[in-house]
Amino acid sequence: MGSSTDDVATRSAPATPPTRTASTQRDGEFASIVHESEAVSLIQERLRRQLDRAAAERAAPNQPVDGDRGVKNAFWLLLGPTSQRGVFLAMCKRREFWPRIRACIGSPPFSFLRPEDNSILNAGGITAGRVNMASESGIFSSGEIGGGQFVDVHDRRYVWVADDNTHSTAIPVRRIRDAKRVVLDVKLSRMRTTERHEIMKRSHGKDATVHYPRLGEKISLIPDAAFGSDGLSVTVRTVESKGLKSPVARLYCTTL
Repeated sequence: MGSSTDDVATRSAPATPPTRTASTQRDGEFASIVHESEAVSLIQERLRRQLDRAAAERAAPNQPVDGDRGVKNAFWLLLGPTSQRGVFLAMCKRREFWPRIRACIGSPPFSFLRPEDNSILNAGGITAGRVNMASESGIFSSGEIGGGQFVDVHDRRYVWVADDNTHSTAIPVRRIRDAKRVVLDVKLSRMRTTERHEIMKRSHGKDATVHYPRLGEKISLIPDAAFGSDGLSVTVRTVESKGLKSPVARLYCTTL
């Protein structure tokens, strides 16, 4: 489990598959979006709208305005790392985007940026105390995963990183269905340290809410309700922790 910024773990497992009603998106809002180019166009338009809204309201740097949360969730739900980087770098050419990054995208370092992108902007100007624009590991942070593109019955949250469906132009939650091998980042959900220790003690470390998926484990992934689609299953082949005490890990899986 992980670093100081990611030092979180999970809640107890629900008896039935969790719902995704906490999302700011309406159920099925993105059901009609198939290709990543459609998602990119949608997010670019929403970002431009947020810049116009912030200007009209004379919002201070990093001050949220209505609609920011929705565009941030769409950015992390709809796009994979390559498209995220492309959208972000294109928007960075507009100076008026810089004060809106934290509200519309989040705080650096970002997993989708590469080492050569580190000097594109001053990370400390976006969030005080931050030094790097690009993360060292490339693994999603707990904040980036957020509610996840997928969730399992143990309330562990997942985002797509890559797969072997190399010819697909679909958004991550759709292209994964035709892949045989897939890479996912997983996050254990937040809970108090005392609660986590109590669950570990009571279950002798066997309760899945307090540990990463294990080798050979079969996971049923439930997509965010915004996609209005059925779930799918994967089998874990390799687990790579982000760091000591981190709630985040990278999984190398095969689909069922």
